[in-house]
Amino acid sequence: MKQLFFLLLAFSNLNVIAQTNELKKQAMTNLIDNNGGKLYSTIYPNANKETIILLHGGPGFPSDLMEVLEILKDSFQVITFHQRGTKKSPCPSNDYSMNAYLSDIDSVAKFYGITKFHLWGHSWGGLYAQIYANKHSENLLSLFLCCPGSGTNIEWKQTEKEVMQLNKSKCTTWQWSKMGMNNLLGILGRDNAYKKTL
Repeated sequence: MKQLFFLLLAFSNLNVIAQTNELKKQAMTNLIDNNGGKLYSTIYPNANKETIILLHGGPGFPSDLMEVLEILKDSFQVITFHQRGTKKSPCPSNDYSMNAYLSDIDSVAKFYGITKFHLWGHSWGGLYAQIYANKHSENLLSLFLCCPGSGTNIEWKQTEKEVMQLNKSKCTTWQWSKMGMNNLLGILGRDNAYKKTL
C-alpha cells in the first residue's frame, strides 16, 4: 500500500512538471525598460481573455508564481515579472521607492498594450497592489490580495519586529545568529545566503 502511495505521488509530481513545462513553452518573455531599469516579464497569452498581472512577494524575494499561474491560465491572460532588483530585473538606479514600484506596473501594462487589468498580489506584492489600487483604480478590473503585507513605515517596522521576536523564540541562539548573518549577507547581495535562511 505504501509503495502504491509513493508511486501515485511520483506520477502526480511528473504530471505537474509536464504541465509546467508545457505552460512555459507557450510563454513569451520580454525585458521591459522603465527609466533605465529592466523588468524581466513573462506573458502567458490567452486570446480574448482579460489580463491579470501577478505581483510576487518580497521585496527581493523572486517567485514566478507557477502554482497560481496554473490555476489562472485557463481563465485569464497572465503576466508575471521579476520586481526591480530581483533575479533577472536589474535596477542600476537603486531606486526602490514606492513610486518606482508603482511605475513598474504601469510600464508592464503599457508594454503589453493593456489598459485595464486585474491585479493579484502576494505578501509585499499585495501591499503595493493596494497602494496601486488606491492611486490608479481607473486601471483595475479587480484586486486580489493573498496574505498581503500589513503596511508601510511604522506599521511595517512593527510587523518586522513581531516576526523577529517570533523567529527568535523558535530557535537556539546559534540558529538565530546564523539566520542574522545570512540575512545580512543577503542584504549585501549574496543570494546563496538568503537561500540558507529558508
